[in-house]
Amino acid sequence: MAYNQYDDETKTAVIKELLAGDSVYKVAERWDIPIGTIKSWKSQAVNGGLVTTEKQVMLGELLLGLLEQEIITLQAIAQKATDQTWLDKQRADSLAVLFGVIQDKMFRKIEAINHARTDNTVT
Repeated sequence: MAYNQYDDETKTAVIKELLAGDSVYKVAERWDIPIGTIKSWKSQAVNGGLVTTEKQVMLGELLLGLLEQEIITLQAIAQKATDQTWLDKQRADSLAVLFGVIQDKMFRKIEAINHARTDNTVT
C-alpha cells in the first residue's frame, strides 16, 4: 500500500470544507483522499488544536449567520411557491432540486453546529 503525503494547502482546504458542513465522505470523494485520512485530519483539527477555540467560536458565529440567511431564503422560496401564477411557470424538477439542495446544506450546517456544541461541552 502506497503512503501519500499531502501538502498543507490541501489539508487546509479539506478542513475548511469539513468545517463548512460537508460530510467526510463527500470531501474524501471530491479530493480523492482516503476516508480514514480525512477523518484523521478532522480529528486533529478539532481535538489537536489546529483550530483554536477562538477560531471555532468565530466560525460558529459565521455558520449561524449563514444558516439564518439560508432559513430566510427558504422561507422566501416557500412563500413564492404559494403564488400559483409563478409556480405554474416553473419546472417541477427545477423546484425540487433547488429546494432539496438548499435544505440539505441547511441541515448539514445544523449538524455541524450541534457537533461543535457537543465538542465544546466535553471536558
